[in-house]
Amino acid sequence: MRNAKAFALLAVAGLCAPGMAQDSVSSVGTGLPGDALSPYDTGAQCANYVVDLAPLTTSMGNVFGVAPILKSPKTDAAFFNNLISAQTISPDYGAEVDISGTGYALWENTPGAGINPQTNSAPGTINGPTDTVQFAAGFSDFNNNYSGVVGAFVNYASNDPNRLYVARHQVNVNGANINEKLAAIGGLVVDAYGNFYFRADDFGLVAGAGFPVAAGQNLYRTRMQDRNCGALEIISGNIAASAPATDGLLINSATTHGVPNMVPASIAGANGRLASGNFNDEYVYGATSPLSTSTAHFAPGFGGSQRGAMAFTRYNLLNSAGAIASHAMLAKDTGGDTNVINVFTVNAAGAPIDTLGIDFNAVGTISDPIDGFAYQIGMFPGEFDHYHSQTNYNGGVSQVALKQDQAGRGMCAAVYYDVADPTFEYNSLLVSRWDPANPAGTLEYAVAAYVDIVNGYGKGLMDSNGMFIGRQEPLANVTGGSPNGPSMSAPAMDSVGNIWFIGSIGLFDTPVADPANGNIVDYDSGLIRAIYDPANFGYRLELVAELGTVLDGQNSGVPYQIAFMGIADSNSISSGTMFSSNANELAFGGFTPVALDPADPKTNGGVVVNAKVVYDVDGDQDFDDPTSSNGDPLSLDEAYNVLLYVGYYAEASCKCDIDGNGTLNLDDINLFAQAFTSGNLDADMDDNGTLNLDDINLFAQCFVAGCP
Repeated sequence: MRNAKAFALLAVAGLCAPGMAQDSVSSVGTGLPGDALSPYDTGAQCANYVVDLAPLTTSMGNVFGVAPILKSPKTDAAFFNNLISAQTISPDYGAEVDISGTGYALWENTPGAGINPQTNSAPGTINGPTDTVQFAAGFSDFNNNYSGVVGAFVNYASNDPNRLYVARHQVNVNGANINEKLAAIGGLVVDAYGNFYFRADDFGLVAGAGFPVAAGQNLYRTRMQDRNCGALEIISGNIAASAPATDGLLINSATTHGVPNMVPASIAGANGRLASGNFNDEYVYGATSPLSTSTAHFAPGFGGSQRGAMAFTRYNLLNSAGAIASHAMLAKDTGGDTNVINVFTVNAAGAPIDTLGIDFNAVGTISDPIDGFAYQIGMFPGEFDHYHSQTNYNGGVSQVALKQDQAGRGMCAAVYYDVADPTFEYNSLLVSRWDPANPAGTLEYAVAAYVDIVNGYGKGLMDSNGMFIGRQEPLANVTGGSPNGPSMSAPAMDSVGNIWFIGSIGLFDTPVADPANGNIVDYDSGLIRAIYDPANFGYRLELVAELGTVLDGQNSGVPYQIAFMGIADSNSISSGTMFSSNANELAFGGFTPVALDPADPKTNGGVVVNAKVVYDVDGDQDFDDPTSSNGDPLSLDEAYNVLLYVGYYAEASCKCDIDGNGTLNLDDINLFAQAFTSGNLDADMDDNGTLNLDDINLFAQCFVAGCP
C-alpha cells in the first residue's frame, strides 16, 4: 500500500522551487549605522535566520557555495561592526538533528530586511527541517574595551545543502558595557554541540560596577546550548555569578597558556575535553577543573620545547591501542630551532600514548612532482613559525594541520620560513605523511605551496585546462611592504587531505603554460585550495576567491564584494587569518569520502574565512566603504566584517533526493510519501511551511527530470 500510494503521488508534475538567502543590509539607506547587533543588548543575544549559499566557481571550474553566516557585533558608532580575530568551525557534525520546532527569520530578495529591529524591516519566518546535519562555527572579536565570542549552530538538510539554518548566539562578552573590560578574551575552538573553548587573561582590564575583573591566565568552556538568551554571559573574575553557562577549567594560573584546542563531545563524551599547551612545555588536558598535565607527549630524541597551539584530529595516526584522537604541535629540535612537528595519540582519558617526531631539518631536498620545484631545507637558516607576537593569546588554532587521507595515512602540514623572522615573506607549506602501522619508517615529504626566495615568486595557480592564471607572490608585492610577510596563512585540511589557506598572489592578464612567464596585472590575497594528488604526493593550486570577487546577495538583493582577507599584521602572522581549525575535517554531510576524487567539492565539509565584505547598496558598482581611509564618507554602501562560509553547493535543485545519497529511486518516493502523509516538512518542496498539492507536483517534476 505504501508503494502504491507513493507512485500515486507522482501522477502530477510541477516545478522545483528556488532557494532564498539571509544576507542583509540596513533599511535606513544612509551607509552608517548598518544593521549589526550590539553585544550588550539583552534582547539580541540570540537570533535565528536562514542563509542560503551563492554559487562561486573556482579557477579550475569547481563550484562551491558561499555566504556570510555571521556578522561581528557593533560597539563603535564610527564603524559598521567590530574586527574579527580567531575563527573556528567544528571538526565534527551532529547527525539527524530535528529543528522542525524552531522558527527562523526568512526573507527573499528584500533590501533592508533582517534581524535588527532598529535598522531592518521585519522578515517572515519558517520552521526548520526534521532531519538535518549540524555543525557549529564562531569567532572572537574586539574593539576598544570590548572583546567577546560570537557563535552559531548551523543546520542543513542533506537533500537541500544550499540552505543553512543559523542560530546565532552572542556566546559571551567581557563586560556589561563598553566602559568595562573584565577580561581579555582570546582564541577559540568549538564542537558541533556548541562547546566553545577559549582563553582569557588580565591584560589591560578596566573594572566595572557589577563583577570583579579576571586575574592571571584562564581557560574556559562556554556551553552555547545552555546560554540564557535573555541575559549577558559575562567573563569576569566571578564566572559562577556572571557566566552560568561557562565552565572555568583553569582559573588565575601564573603559567602562560596558549589558545586551547579540544577533543569534541562527539568523541570524548559529555561536553568534550580541553587539549592545550603551556609555556612550561606541558600538554594540558581534561574535561573539568583541575586539568591534568604531562610531558610524555614529546617524541624522544628532540628538544622537548613546544611552540604554538595544539592541533587535533579524530584519527588514530600512530596505530595506538586505545587511542581515540591525535594531537600535534610545533617543537624545537635539539639545536633549538622550530623544525619539528610533534605528533602524539591520546586515550579516552586524554593521556598520551605514542609519539612521532617529524624533523624536517633532516630531510634535505623536497621535490614537487607537479611542477618540478626542489625545495632545499637548510639552505637558509629557517624554521616553522606562525606563533609569534599576539598569536599565542588571540590567534587561531592551530599552526599545524593534522589529518588522515583516503588511504588511511597520517598527514601533517605547517608553514616554514626561509629565515627565522616572523615578518619574512619567503615561505613554504610543507607536508609529511606516513603509514600509521610504521610511522617513522614510512615518512614522506611534500611541498604543497611556496614563495621561493631564489626566484622571487611562487607556485602557479591553475585553471581547468591545466594552464596557469597566476602564481603565489611575496606579500610585499601586494602590500608595498607594509606588512612585509609572511605570504600565506596556516593550513587547514579537509576530509581527504586537500589544504585550504589564504595566500598573496599575482594574477596574469592571460593564462600561460609556464607561471614564470606570466604577465601580472593584479596583486591580491586569495583563498586557495591545494588539491591533493595522493598517487604522486603533490598538490595543484586552485584559486577559490580573491579580493574583488563579487557574489550575489541571495536575500538582500544587493551584490557584495570581498574587500579584505588578511594574512599578516605589522610584526607577525595575523590573528585574524586562517588556521587549521578553519576547516571541518569531515566530508559534506558526514558522507564517507573514500571514493571521492580529491577535487570533488563534496570533500569539503565546510571552511570558514574572516573577510570584510562591501555591499553595493547604492547600485553604482563601486563597492565603496564609507568608513575606510580612502573611501567616500558620503557613500551609501555598507561594509561588514563577516565569517564567510564556503561549503558544498548543489548546482541544480534536487530536493526530491529525499535521502540525500545523490541518486533517485524508489526509496525517495517512499520517503516523500511517508513525509507528506505524516505532515513532515521534509516533503515541503516549495519551502512555504505547508504541505499541499503543489508539493506533490514539485516532487513529481523533480523526480522525472532527475538529479544532476
